[in-house]
Amino acid sequence: MWEVVFMDGFRKKGSITVEAVLVVPVCLMVCFFLLQTLFYLHHVSWYTAAAWECALTGVSDGGEGENALQRWQSLKEQQPLPVGKLQADISSSGQNARVRIRGNMSLLAGIDAMEFDITVKRSTLAPASFLKRAKSLRTLAKGQG
Repeated sequence: MWEVVFMDGFRKKGSITVEAVLVVPVCLMVCFFLLQTLFYLHHVSWYTAAAWECALTGVSDGGEGENALQRWQSLKEQQPLPVGKLQADISSSGQNARVRIRGNMSLLAGIDAMEFDITVKRSTLAPASFLKRAKSLRTLAKGQG
């Protein structure tokens, strides 16, 4: 290693500076990678919860899905960290609702690399008719056995 000699005769080595030049960028890259991964996980979990909420709204109104679409618009505006290139397909018909949310996050360098695609399906089950069918199947099974 090389040494620097000051006027008062005190010597300093430059090995700490050389090590810092190699270690600090690696530590910063690891920190940025972890932050980017945490943002991605936050977005996926947040948009999954929003999709479920819209699907439940679409099933509960039982109509054309206008309430689900309005709920999606209000949730999209409440997102604290919005995502670019976000698409949502919401369809609701009677007892069924389907919500699909697609989007991608760009990395720190601006490359669109972290994509997510969330699909949620929800349908309402009429418990009375289900129980009637189960009971009739049980009586048929007892009668044949």
